[in-house]
Amino acid sequence: YISMSDPSSPPPIGSVRFGRGLSILTQRFDPYKESLVLHAVSGRERHLERLRAAVEECRSNRPFRPSDVVESLREVREATALVVERVLEWRKGLVRPEPFDVGGVNYMLKVVKDVDGLRGLPAADLFGFELGMRNPFCMPTRPRKAVREVLRERRRKQAAMRRRGGGGTKTRDH
Repeated sequence: YISMSDPSSPPPIGSVRFGRGLSILTQRFDPYKESLVLHAVSGRERHLERLRAAVEECRSNRPFRPSDVVESLREVREATALVVERVLEWRKGLVRPEPFDVGGVNYMLKVVKDVDGLRGLPAADLFGFELGMRNPFCMPTRPRKAVREVLRERRRKQAAMRRRGGGGTKTRDH
């Protein structure tokens, strides 16, 4: 988590630093595009805070609504997509690709790992899906148990086909 003095407002324009000694002048700096990215980053950080609060409700012994966590995951997904879109638009004005740093951290790399901390949550039991690792868009993944069951069933079908002399090894689950 990158702490910002006021998470409701983006960092000041011009706070982005370029690597490799490039300056704003050599990069055809566009303060409007930077402000759009910073605003999207600020919004995403607010959604992450709401998600973390909802997850803490889940982890506590207090009653909670799983729909709050699922809704927060959806909001983070949409905010992440907006940040990626805005960073890509910001990069169009650059001479060569540069990271979009916020607080000294490449924000696009931070995005990849932001929700990894939710792995300790029993998501499969609560919501019927897992989040997996490096899943910045919070897309539901199959629980490992379900994957093992699908593979076990596929192997069973393949073995049955071989026993019947079908010899085929390809089966379709869908």
